[in-house]
Amino acid sequence: MTADQIRQCVMITNDLKSDLIALTGDFLTWDARAQGEVVQALAPLRAPFGVFGCLGNHEVYTRTQDSLTRLLGTSGIQIRYWS
Repeated sequence: MTADQIRQCVMITNDLKSDLIALTGDFLTWDARAQGEVVQALAPLRAPFGVFGCLGNHEVYTRTQDSLTRLLGTSGIQIRYWS
């Protein structure tokens, strides 16, 4: 998806006024340099009980687990790890 497509989805999601938002990973395809743009596009997501997510295998491939978790966190998106 392009950043513009992500922004469109964010607008639609926010208009639904969800109580909680869950993001299911694979924020990147192969290009680690795109993480800033992806986070910027997702940053406006809002829900009263929070915006949560987990990482996918593409974050492992791009070796962006730590940096993407940190960037998303500064935007209010909490990445959770389950063991």
